Amino acid sequence: MEIIVSHQMTDLDGLGAMVAANKLYPGARPVFTGRLHRTVRDFLVLYKDEIRVYNLEDIDIKKVNHVIMVDTWRKENTGDLYELLDWDNCQITVYDHHRREKTDWIDFDYSEEVGSATTILIKRIIAENLHLNPFEATICALAIYADTGNLTHLSTSPDDVRALAYLLEAGANLKIINDFIKEPLSRKQEQFMEELIITREEIHIDGVDITIFSITSEEYIPGLNRITEQIKKLYHLSNVFVIFHNGNTAQIIARSSDEAVDAGKICSVLGGGGHSGAAAAKVRNSSLEEVKEELIREINKNTKPHKRIRAIMSSPVRTVSPDTSIAEVEELMKKYGHNAFVVYENDEIKGIFSRSDLSKVKGHNLMHAPVKAYMSKDVITIDADAPVNQAQKLMVKNGVGRLPVMDGDKMVGIVTRSNILAAYYGTDTPYQHKNRYGSSLVDISRAERDISAMLEKLPADILEFLKKAGLIAESKGFSAYLIGGMVRDILLGKENRDLDIVVDGVLDEYIEDLVLEFSGKWDYNRKFRTGSIELPSGFRIDLAETRKEVYQYTGALPEVESTDILEDLFRRDYTINVLAIGLNPGKWGILLDYFSGEADLEKGLLRALHRFSFLDDPTRIIRGIRLAVKLGFTFEEETSSLIEEAISTGDFSRLSIERVFKELELLFEDRITPYLIKLLRKYPVFKLLNLDIAIEDRHLEEAERLEEYLADFHKKNYNIEDWLIRLAVFTDGLKEFDLKHWNIKNKYKNILLASSKHGNLIKRLEKNIDNKEIVSCLSRLSNEELLILLAKSRKEIVEEKILHYLENLRDLAININGNDLKEMGVEPGPLMREILEKVYQARLNSEVKSREEELEYVRNLLNKE
Repeated sequence: MEIIVSHQMTDLDGLGAMVAANKLYPGARPVFTGRLHRTVRDFLVLYKDEIRVYNLEDIDIKKVNHVIMVDTWRKENTGDLYELLDWDNCQITVYDHHRREKTDWIDFDYSEEVGSATTILIKRIIAENLHLNPFEATICALAIYADTGNLTHLSTSPDDVRALAYLLEAGANLKIINDFIKEPLSRKQEQFMEELIITREEIHIDGVDITIFSITSEEYIPGLNRITEQIKKLYHLSNVFVIFHNGNTAQIIARSSDEAVDAGKICSVLGGGGHSGAAAAKVRNSSLEEVKEELIREINKNTKPHKRIRAIMSSPVRTVSPDTSIAEVEELMKKYGHNAFVVYENDEIKGIFSRSDLSKVKGHNLMHAPVKAYMSKDVITIDADAPVNQAQKLMVKNGVGRLPVMDGDKMVGIVTRSNILAAYYGTDTPYQHKNRYGSSLVDISRAERDISAMLEKLPADILEFLKKAGLIAESKGFSAYLIGGMVRDILLGKENRDLDIVVDGVLDEYIEDLVLEFSGKWDYNRKFRTGSIELPSGFRIDLAETRKEVYQYTGALPEVESTDILEDLFRRDYTINVLAIGLNPGKWGILLDYFSGEADLEKGLLRALHRFSFLDDPTRIIRGIRLAVKLGFTFEEETSSLIEEAISTGDFSRLSIERVFKELELLFEDRITPYLIKLLRKYPVFKLLNLDIAIEDRHLEEAERLEEYLADFHKKNYNIEDWLIRLAVFTDGLKEFDLKHWNIKNKYKNILLASSKHGNLIKRLEKNIDNKEIVSCLSRLSNEELLILLAKSRKEIVEEKILHYLENLRDLAININGNDLKEMGVEPGPLMREILEKVYQARLNSEVKSREEELEYVRNLLNKE
């Protein structure tokens, strides 16, 4: 067993280094070996669900064979581990940044003299091209800032700065970092702060706590901003106002991390300024008491009431009875992703049973025992109308991560760390995707019914493949399922030959056995655990392992881990697409519906599975619009709101253009309808391409004209990319700059820019021009570009000339060639080319129509010469 440890008083750098080391040694267990620094304790009260760290009692010390030590090199500094571990029989790896003599008991020493131990590990993570999620980046950045004094300590190195740059690019959250960093003060400032603290006064306005410190001093004290921030952090205050009266001037410093108090607005009224979180003002020719009275008056005027617990709590609360077995509660935790359950009976809270309680009893053969025997009975609750900050205080004070919410004697909800973080930081958790079931938009319950009779109506080749696929899965001990659009269309009675199969086993082995049975080409993507088979008949099947996906940022490609069928389905897009049909002989034809997808099919609703669906993968919005148009469905209300929110607030800068185009290609495979126009107006998906395109009624008119011309082109067997031309209907405002960073074919760019690029050409076509000039205007344009001009043109004369070019001029050729001219005595060279060009121009203008007329035209030219 490998373990990662720091020193016995683990501080922020120790914690950050442990998190970074876990990325380099994913099989190792981070272990706390002693006490935690207060800042780390406070940090973990809110974020312990995001980090998996063990205590010494959670591991079997005898099985440890490799110790990764971070932020320390001394064995004796590892607390109880020092006495318990057989150090001589363990491999020791050290990442430390403190000066020391070389030691011979360390097997691998990666220590460096930098400002933070975390920096050393981040350097290796960068070198090995590993990736941190935003929350991991936040912890590591917090560690470096803390141990370098915000990059001001003399031990700070360029490597520390480079590591921070990498972490900020990885999404480190500076709001969270600012909440936990403490800056050092000089001795003089500390003495002044001690005098200032004695003057503390509290104001309470409708649940909002504001603290005022005021002092008169003959001596000017520099660094009042830092002193104010230190006081705020030291006492965990949300709103602080410091009045420093010196001579006839009072200086006000304000700091607020509470949306209820706008420090900038209050200070601006007093003649100063700033922003809502930090501001200052100077007031002259007033006494300290006068300034304080005026400040309190403005605070009272400009303080908004806090959000109440009722507004952010989760409701209804999933509960268990006291007699529920611990094993059942564990299954419920897995199913719903909860970290604890309220134990409830006869309208009364009996206790709370958490994952930590589960960990304590799991190794003692007690899983059959009722939960009441091991639940925590000392339950801290909060009133539904209490302010949000009171919940945070209770959590920090009592070291708990959730509070049942009471309305009188009745439990009406529960408030968790995630709810608090959402209220303060605007996201459910700094690492949004850790606990998916907590963000579910659907009730999750397993429902089954036999639809094998429907499968028997499938085409014979598909039915044969599905039955054998199930038999092969059974022979390998796997379960195989048909999923996705085909299941949906089977239930709707629609034809669909797109087979998607998932198995809860080793996919490459399964594919090999399928190919032995059916022959054909196959491939396998080890990273994403997906594959495909193409049978000799041309029939293609897509396959995947049951897996869950983690998205590091909006639009990122996912990181993949193996999981069960429930989690695999939950990562997908809409409830109607996450129905599964068992293929194994014992489960053949059993429809598996965890998310009431069949009910949504009947109602004609598109419902997302969880709140982060469109942030994980914004292209799901385009897919949903396509399904809505294809099936005549509507978006469920909350799903609709989430789409609008994702489009208006999402960051699509790192979203792959290729992925967006792939979905747009599918969306515009079919003709543009009034319903599609309506949906594109409501959900402006072109913002996924960073384009602000207004959808107008004229776009439908142009699309209808386009379809008429497309039909005519297809009759003449022109090779046309229909989807791209339909997309180009909406791109008439695009400029070349908009497409600068798009990695698409130049042909595609020309089509999308056709309407805006050829405005002057259209004006030329409106004039009275001859065939020669028509050809000059249009000969360089592709079929698709010509179609766009036809659809966009509002003048009959322009359409007539484009159609005349297509029908009569584009393929026009002369009947004579160079050999004819040689027989007439013309030598090959510039003169021959000039004569042939004149013949072609004459043919364009109908001056000559036959071979004989062309030859006569040449004779006349030669006679003139």
